[in-house]
Parts: sequence; structure tokens; C-alpha cells
Amino acid sequence: MAKITEKGQVTIPKRYRDKYGLRNNVEVQFIEKKGFLALVKASAGRTAFHEVVGVLAQDSGSTDLVMKRLRGK
Repeated sequence: MAKITEKGQVTIPKRYRDKYGLRNNVEVQFIEKKGFLALVKASAGRTAFHEVVGVLAQDSGSTDLVMKRLRGK
């Protein structure tokens, strides 16, 4: 757990910085979706997170259709 400072800053725990390669001067983006806020490395481009959010935001239809969208078909 982390606390937000008076300046709106938060420290990302070391285990997450190491796991996701969040080093000094790495740009990140905040993505807000349906009541959640996600921190994503800006240099990561389209991640699996983006793909899933994109599919879930649509009227996804059948499982086969969802899998085709995830696989880019």
C-alpha cells in the first residue's frame, strides 16, 4: 500500500519497479476505465492490457469472436 503526498506523488514499491522496468525518467501513462486507474509504461505501446480492455469495452459477442479479436484476426 502507498500514500499520496500533498503534491500528488506516490512511491511505486521497488518490487513493481523492478518487475516492470520502471526506472528513472521512464514515461508512464494513466489509463482510466470503469472505475479503475492503471499505470502503464508509455514506451510499452499496445500491451495485452490494452487489447483486453479494448475487447471488453465492445459488445464482445461469442467466445470465438473475442479470441479472434485478441489474436488480431
